[in-house]
Amino acid sequence: MGNGNKGQRRNPAEGVGARVGEDIKAMASADETGGAAADRGIDANLAPDTGRRLNNAEKVRFAIGFVLVSLLWAAPFTMGSGVLLPQIFNSLHGVSAEAALGTMNSIGCVFALVANVVFGALSDMSRFRVGKRTPWIVLGGIIGALGFCWLSSPIRSP
Repeated sequence: MGNGNKGQRRNPAEGVGARVGEDIKAMASADETGGAAADRGIDANLAPDTGRRLNNAEKVRFAIGFVLVSLLWAAPFTMGSGVLLPQIFNSLHGVSAEAALGTMNSIGCVFALVANVVFGALSDMSRFRVGKRTPWIVLGGIIGALGFCWLSSPIRSP
């Protein structure tokens, strides 16, 4: 991608850092001159990790995955934080629903700050037959579903 040779396959033994560095330099030079990646000999249809073209079936798979992940990711969190959690916090005596929701969201943001880096690095290093990220997405979905099931269980006061 970054070396300007269209269609040239990369050596898998070449370090990822070197390839990323080449790509960043190519993007920066294209940005500085106002030219597009295609004008600089960079083929945007090549997968950055393998250096090969995606076939139509892979493109459709990615498109379906992006749509489903967007819908399935946003819907439960929107319902949970907008409807379910305020109801739970309002049912607790001596707890301000707004303060509890604000505290919970703050803790969640700090956790996400760390977790995105850690799990991003882990998924970058992983190699599965179904793809680098698919098992992580499925596992995260299962953990999220279990969390919502646990959250929807009634609160028992002592």
